Amino acid sequence: SHWLPNLAKVTGLGGFEVDVAALRRVASSDGSEEDEEDENSYPMVGVRACIRGEGEAPMEVLLAACALRDGEARVPPGAFCGDRSMRSIALPPGLTSIALTSLGDDAFHGCSSMTSIELPASLTSLGEGAFEDCSSLTSIELPAGLTSLGNGAFYVCSSLTSIKLPTDLTSLGTHAFYGCSSMTTIALPAGLTSLGAYTFAGCSSMTSITLPAGLTSLGEGAFFNCSSMTSIALPAGLTSLGVRAFTWCSSLMSIELPAGLTSIGVFAFDGCSSLTSIELPAGLTSIGDHAFQNCSSMTSIALPAGLTSLGKSAFAGCSSMTSITLPTGLTSLGFFTFFDCSSITSITLPAGLTSVGDQAFQNCSSLTSIELAAGFDDSILRSAGVPPSAILRFAQAVDVD
Repeated sequence: SHWLPNLAKVTGLGGFEVDVAALRRVASSDGSEEDEEDENSYPMVGVRACIRGEGEAPMEVLLAACALRDGEARVPPGAFCGDRSMRSIALPPGLTSIALTSLGDDAFHGCSSMTSIELPASLTSLGEGAFEDCSSLTSIELPAGLTSLGNGAFYVCSSLTSIKLPTDLTSLGTHAFYGCSSMTTIALPAGLTSLGAYTFAGCSSMTSITLPAGLTSLGEGAFFNCSSMTSIALPAGLTSLGVRAFTWCSSLMSIELPAGLTSIGVFAFDGCSSLTSIELPAGLTSIGDHAFQNCSSMTSIALPAGLTSLGKSAFAGCSSMTSITLPTGLTSLGFFTFFDCSSITSITLPAGLTSVGDQAFQNCSSLTSIELAAGFDDSILRSAGVPPSAILRFAQAVDVD
């Protein structure tokens, strides 16, 4: 095996990328044959000049990995993509004026046999999919100076059990830890302000997580299918829950919503079958379609006074719910809003309700009474699945002089 004395020697190659195949052809040469060079070839003479001595890292690794530009060494996109034989690698620390500062997109994508990697302290960014599908990687230490984590950086690293994130990290990219099904816990840095879409989706072994106080944005599907998570407290600065934020978190029994929350996204708690109750903040004005669909253990919920509409299938499949009080300002119920709420026995519809979606009360098999205000147009209930025998009316209001 050929070794490189230090990274400074690599500068003599003129700032280009060398792939493994090209290097191996040169390394196996006896040196007597001069390769023909054209404008698209690598400067093989420069490569040969570096194949001597002993040093910090295997030459095959360094030259395959490092693209030299303006005194910096980078691992280019796809440098080791699909290398299923690599088990471990130690990337060299920066020597003299050269520092390894970034790992390009898909740098180690699909290195399914790699169990460990040592990253240099000089690293500041990981590209998209840098370690995607490294399914044997169990742990990794990220350098303290890392400030950027690309989308899907650890996508489907299914053996990764834990990881410590550096304190200067302020955001996590889309799908950053998607499918890390062995990860049980992760400490998020205090300065983190946003989680990208599906950041921890499919982290099915994660039981709990503490979100930093400064977090203001929770991306779509951030905790989608975190099926072992039992509880979570959301930070005070969060004003909205994204689409599918906690979908299929089937072990989630309690969640504390911040007082400033104004909207709950589509499918936000769909399939949270262990959630028995939830306190909605007073300022909540919007509950998206399917928001609490299939929350089959929820027995009751108090809706805030400022809510004016309920999305379609908002509580469909909440089969343990026995009662619900609708706010007086509610003007519309979407399609299938209470579909299959088979334990609900009675409900009072507010006087200002003007729209009830098709099958809003379909399969509410225990529903024996729906109370309507005087003058309520019960024709809007014809397609809602309400049996006529269940409709009751308030007594007419009487003015007293």
